[in-house]
Amino acid sequence: MNAKLIGGGLVAVVAVAAGVYFGVLRGGGTGDAAAAKERADKVFAAMKERGATVTYKSAEAPSGGLVLKDVTIVDKDTSGKPQSATIGEIRIGRFDWDNPKQPAFADLEYRKVRIPSLAETAGFKEFASVTGHSDLVINAKASYAYDKATKTIELKTGEAEFEGLGTISITAKIEGVEIAQLEGMAQPDPAKLMGMMGTIRVHSLRIAFKDAGGASKMIKFGAHKEKKSEAELKAQMLAQLAQAKAAPFKIAKEAAAAAESFINKPGTIAIEAKPSAPFAVMQIMGLMGKPDPAAIDKLTADLGLTVKAN
Repeated sequence: MNAKLIGGGLVAVVAVAAGVYFGVLRGGGTGDAAAAKERADKVFAAMKERGATVTYKSAEAPSGGLVLKDVTIVDKDTSGKPQSATIGEIRIGRFDWDNPKQPAFADLEYRKVRIPSLAETAGFKEFASVTGHSDLVINAKASYAYDKATKTIELKTGEAEFEGLGTISITAKIEGVEIAQLEGMAQPDPAKLMGMMGTIRVHSLRIAFKDAGGASKMIKFGAHKEKKSEAELKAQMLAQLAQAKAAPFKIAKEAAAAAESFINKPGTIAIEAKPSAPFAVMQIMGLMGKPDPAAIDKLTADLGLTVKAN
């Protein structure tokens, strides 16, 4: 397993968590059982409409919010096979109860999410046998607001913690997002996505990974797969990054240096865009297939793009 595969593995885990996490999201309260049931029904309405079942052991409705404990969700995966998930606790603070299928704002937290089918795959079982990491537990939270008039979504907090591995976090402010077009796009529609790309402008974006043991476990597992020592695999990864540091683009050099620092001493690695003015994503698309160093460096500067590790 080379460095690219290891990085891809981390991205895949994050993608799965994101899919589960956001798949679940579909006035003053009194805390009584009737209010709690009404709000829970709204939160899970879209899931139930497609045939999922949702049960929970207790529900409370604090002012404006909802707290559910010991939640079990049984849904179908993309192949139609039943798939279950258990959640120790769901806490919802602010929420657009008038538009539960497409809430314009929400503060949400999910604690102790487990998806048995993921932990039962041959790949994860092999990973567990090599690293000793046998339980896949996810904690996630999000706080966002959507302005329908400007089609701007601001994700103030987006976080998924994989216990014993690390935490992926995302904050962003993006303009030109039409939420209605995203409804039902579990299988992305290329035409719709390209249409949205023409209107999206980035105000700010930060994606970070904070290590909690995952980096060393991935290296250990990668070494096992390639039948090498961990030291040999690490040296191979650093050699590949040394080649990347020789690229003619400033951002490639910066990213390779950050990755090298992270591998040598895992902590937090982050990519951040902070343009001085909202940045049109189509500017990036215009450079596809044109690896001009000067143009890419200018684009990087306009986007205010940085990659750092600490």
